[in-house]
Amino acid sequence: MSSTGGTTDGTAFSAPKVRGELLRHKQGRDDMDFNAEALRALLQAQNRINAATDLTEKLTAVADGVVATGIFRRALIQVYGTAPLGHLIGGAGLTADEIQWIATHGHGPKYYRDLTARGQELTPGAFFISHTAVSADEMAAMLASHHEAGDFTEWHPDDMFLVLLDSTTADSVGNLTCDDPTNGKVPGAAEAEVIRLFASEAANLLEMELLRRSDGLTGLGNDLWVAEAFARLDKNGAPFSLMYLLIKDLDNVHQRLGRRFRDEVVKSMGRILRQAVPREAWCARLHGDEFVVVVDDPEPARTEYIRQHLVRELSRWNDVERLAALSAAGLHESLMHDPMSAIQLSVGSASRWDKDSAHDVLARAEKAARKPPTNGP
Repeated sequence: MSSTGGTTDGTAFSAPKVRGELLRHKQGRDDMDFNAEALRALLQAQNRINAATDLTEKLTAVADGVVATGIFRRALIQVYGTAPLGHLIGGAGLTADEIQWIATHGHGPKYYRDLTARGQELTPGAFFISHTAVSADEMAAMLASHHEAGDFTEWHPDDMFLVLLDSTTADSVGNLTCDDPTNGKVPGAAEAEVIRLFASEAANLLEMELLRRSDGLTGLGNDLWVAEAFARLDKNGAPFSLMYLLIKDLDNVHQRLGRRFRDEVVKSMGRILRQAVPREAWCARLHGDEFVVVVDDPEPARTEYIRQHLVRELSRWNDVERLAALSAAGLHESLMHDPMSAIQLSVGSASRWDKDSAHDVLARAEKAARKPPTNGP
C-alpha cells in the first residue's frame, strides 16, 4: 500500500499492531482520549468484516467503524466505477438518498488525486481538503495556503477529509472520505492517523478482491474479472466498444523458443496494454493468447485510436524489449532475427448500441480478429 500506509508486508492490521500504533500516537497527547474507543471500533469492524458475505457489506462495516470512533459523524468508502470491482459504496451516517446520489454522480480517480495536490497532508496519505481547495482559482489557492498556516481551525460544511485507497495491482481504486467532525474542528495528526488505520483496512480488503481477479502472469484482469464486468455491462445496458486481441502463433513460439520466452511475450503484452489503454478503459487476459479491452465510448473512432496507439507500443517492444525477453528466457541474442521472437497481433473490434449481450459483442470482435488481415496488424 502506498497512500493508505498499511503494514509493510501488505497484510491487514492486527489488533496488537493497531493498539501499538494508537498508543504511539497518544504519547505526549494526554488530551487525546479517543484511543480506546478507536481500538474498540476497529476490532468491532473487523468482527463485522469477518461475518459479512460481500464486499459492500465489508466496506460498510469499515465506514461504521470510522463513525464509531467518535471523530466524524459521517464516513463514505467508494470504489471507482473504472476499477475492476465496479462502483461500490459503503457509507455510515448518510441517508439512502445521499448514497444513491453519490452512486450516480460520483467522481473518478483523477478528481480525487487532484484534490490531494491542493489539500493539506495531516499524516502520510491522509488529507484535509478545505472547501476553498475544490476551486482552482488563485483566491482559493491563497485561502488554502492560509489554512496550512493555521489561520482556520473550524470545520466548514464543505470541507473534506480524504484518504486514497491504492493497490499494487491498480492505481487509485477508491477512497475514504469523512465529514462533520463531532467537535466541529479540523482534525489533527492523531485523529487523522486513526482514520488512516481504517482506510488501510479498506485498502487491504480491496487488494485481496483485486488479486482474486488478477491474472498472475500479466497483472491484468482474469476470467473472473471479465465474467463480472460482462454481467455489469449486461445489467446497465449502456453502449460500449470492445477489442479482442490475439497473439498469433503463440503455440509455435512456445515450441520453437520455449515456455520461458512465451511467458515473457505474454508479460510484455500485459505491460503494453497497461501503457496503451487509457484509464477510462479496462483490459484483461481471457486465455493464454487472448486479451480483451473494453471502452465505455462506443464510437469506432475511439477504439481505432486506441488500436493505433497499441500498435505503436507493440513496435517499440519489437525494437527495444525483445532482446531483454530473450535474455530473461536464457536464449541467445542471435534469435532477435527469428520471426517467432516478435509479437504478431491480430485485433478485432465491435460496439454495442442496442440489446446485444457483452458476450455477443466479444464474439463479433473475435470473428473480426480471426479473419485473414488485409493490411497492418
